[in-house]
Amino acid sequence: MTSWVWWYALPLAGGAIGISIWAGPNLAVALPAAIVAVIAVLLLVWAAIGQRTRHVSSAAAAFDTNPMERLQAAFRTGAIGRSLVIAELDGLDRSLRHDSSLGVSPHAEQNLLRASEEDFRRYVRNRLQELEKDS
Repeated sequence: MTSWVWWYALPLAGGAIGISIWAGPNLAVALPAAIVAVIAVLLLVWAAIGQRTRHVSSAAAAFDTNPMERLQAAFRTGAIGRSLVIAELDGLDRSLRHDSSLGVSPHAEQNLLRASEEDFRRYVRNRLQELEKDS
């Protein structure tokens, strides 16, 4: 969530709620404070919904990108994205060779997922070189 919303709207909402409770039956004070509190809470809800929709749309956009962009995004996720990196390389291999039988076996994929970072990078480098030769 946007940090300014937390730093301004949340204390504003809390303070306005406190003032409206403190004012009690004095509507001249309680009503404006309650209105400010409602506006601040609506701002917080709007920011929370906006944050969620931004994440959903960015995740959905990942499927619309080209394979190299998806491969870069998978590298940014670190060790968690290794299976995605392997899948993207398999997809590139299949699309270049027009052969659906190509790909890493499940046993080989498990070995790659457990490999050191240096070994995994070496595998990716070799695989990309093979793809460049075939294209």
